[in-house]
Amino acid sequence: MFDGTPCHTLYVKNLNDKIKKIELTRQLYAMFSTYGMVLDIMVSKAPKLRGQAFITYKDISDAANALKRMQGFPFYEKAMMISFAKRESHVITQAKKYVPPKDERTLAKETNAKLAAKKKPAGDEEEPAATIYVENLPDEANESMLNLLFSQFPGFKKSRPIPAGGKAFVEFADPGAATSAKDALQGFKVTPDRPIKLTYAKN
Repeated sequence: MFDGTPCHTLYVKNLNDKIKKIELTRQLYAMFSTYGMVLDIMVSKAPKLRGQAFITYKDISDAANALKRMQGFPFYEKAMMISFAKRESHVITQAKKYVPPKDERTLAKETNAKLAAKKKPAGDEEEPAATIYVENLPDEANESMLNLLFSQFPGFKKSRPIPAGGKAFVEFADPGAATSAKDALQGFKVTPDRPIKLTYAKN
């Protein structure tokens, strides 16, 4: 089978189109993130795109490994058909163009310094907040990847990666919603060897 020219994005077809979009996205992320850092998953319910998805990895080698391992894998009673996408995802093309401006990098350093100064001694109990502070992310983690991870939880509002890399803020509607996501994703491995650390953001 010809799988196309290797790139960061996989084209997956023959998916069960009766599965709800959010559930399909969650299940695809759970399966494909075991092979590397997934930056984006695009699932559409448009008539011409039903039963199809595009999965974008940070590294081409991870995409190639996932293609090899998951080719023909039975998913909701249908064997997945996977190939490299004909065109790169906008997530990759934009990432290649983006260079953080100097003032943005400076702001990130100041933000990190403030957060470090506000950290409580070990053992202190955290006060719940509507915003989660995420640490130990890969430097390339972006808004699309964070939204993919956290939007599965009720009350999710938005994510804000810190340009310096490795950290982000994720906002929820209220502390209760933030707590549910924090408890569920504490230690979640966005790559096979990188568990994330979640704490409540301090005002």
